[in-house]
Amino acid sequence: MVTVASPADQKLIDELASQGLTASPDQLASWRAHGILPRAKVRRSKFGGSEVLPHDEEVVAVAAFLAGCSRRGRPWQFCAAALFEVGGSMSTSALRQTANYSLEVGLRAYRRAWKEAEV
Repeated sequence: MVTVASPADQKLIDELASQGLTASPDQLASWRAHGILPRAKVRRSKFGGSEVLPHDEEVVAVAAFLAGCSRRGRPWQFCAAALFEVGGSMSTSALRQTANYSLEVGLRAYRRAWKEAEV
């Protein structure tokens, strides 16, 4: 999936780059789809046009945190849990999925041991 960055997202990516962090338009879209990065604010004019407004400082801070936490192969729920730990906000759905992920990770060893004991 290749996402073209809006001017506001490009400015956000440039701000992250100035902090030594990297994020692609696809990562921003993924974080938004999962509910851990607030959506961009859009202003609609009376004549059918629309404009994406520059991101708030809170969005820049959350994106910086996620960019610092994200790694190839690391599930998004890991970063969501870290974001929750430092008091970041996220959607209810993201919080629920992150809690389920944490439970599954915690139960893997028990399930493996139980399966081996049954054999």
